[in-house]
Amino acid sequence: MSTGNTLIEEINSTHLSPHEVALWWLGQHSFILKWADKVVYVDPFLSNLSWRLSPSPLEAEEVTNASLILITHEHRDHYDKEVLKVIAKQSPKTFFICPHPLRERLIEECEIHEERVIGLGHDECFEREEIVITGVRADHEEREWINGYDRFMGYIISHNTESMRVYHAGDTLVWDRLAYFLRSKVDVLLLPINGRSPEKLQKGIIGNMNAQEAAELAMSLEAKYAIPAHYDLHPENLADPEEFKGYVTDEKVKVVIPKVIEKITLS
Repeated sequence: MSTGNTLIEEINSTHLSPHEVALWWLGQHSFILKWADKVVYVDPFLSNLSWRLSPSPLEAEEVTNASLILITHEHRDHYDKEVLKVIAKQSPKTFFICPHPLRERLIEECEIHEERVIGLGHDECFEREEIVITGVRADHEEREWINGYDRFMGYIISHNTESMRVYHAGDTLVWDRLAYFLRSKVDVLLLPINGRSPEKLQKGIIGNMNAQEAAELAMSLEAKYAIPAHYDLHPENLADPEEFKGYVTDEKVKVVIPKVIEKITLS
């Protein structure tokens, strides 16, 4: 059963200092982030598909407070088009960010006016109402291009240059020079830990970094906070966040294991 109204009320009533960010995990790789009075949803996967191991904590109709919606790629558990269509209709001021190759599909399938949909590529930036988004290439099992642009994306998100900077990795491996690109640019890491294998790939489950690789990335960046994700909803694509925590041996990096819809405030 949805607890969305209570969750939305909590988000709207959360007051933050300029140096804080609050986040709520919705399961899989779906997050809600808030800086000041701006609310950002990343990959809002809310449809109750048959394979979900737990029900969605939020209904699409309850999402009325989004300043921005970010989509990392078009896989079903990230690009929830039925949900996005509903949000777009009831929140006409919400803008949508996605990889360039997904833009036209998002406009058409979700019936969103083209001025509200922004395509981003690697190291490209978009700013709206003091929220700054920078695209970060993602290699989902491997790097893929469509018409010269990355098919898969992650994002660096912040309210302004002085606020907590969050990196949502999307679905990706730790590609060459990723740490170099991110260094000194991020404070909070939202990382997939579900890994990859030939067996999963044969079943159409495209892989990401595993727990150890994610931990090594977090330590190499000396991030303040590292939060594991993408390990809880698909029965054939699970991982243990405690394993990730065990690999993070640098005390300067604080691991936060999220609970669905539990508010986490970081400063």
